[in-house]
Formats: sequence, structure tokens, C-alpha cells
Amino acid sequence: MTKETLATVITGIFVIGIMAFLIWEIPQIDLVVQEMRK
Repeated sequence: MTKETLATVITGIFVIGIMAFLIWEIPQIDLVVQEMRK
């Protein structure tokens, strides 16, 4: 593997990780906001 390919793979994994984290976290943040509004 060249350095460019490796960088692309790492960036891809990083982006997918962030997306998965956001999709996982947003509903929980929503619940916290609802609790605070009560």
C-alpha cells in the first residue's frame, strides 16, 4: 500500500467512526434536553 492509499483508508474509517458516533449520540442528547426542559 502506498501512503496515499493508507491515508485515504484511515480518513474513511475516521469519517465513518464520527458519523456512527453522531448517529449513536444524537438520540441520547435529545433525551437529556427533554429532561432539562421539564
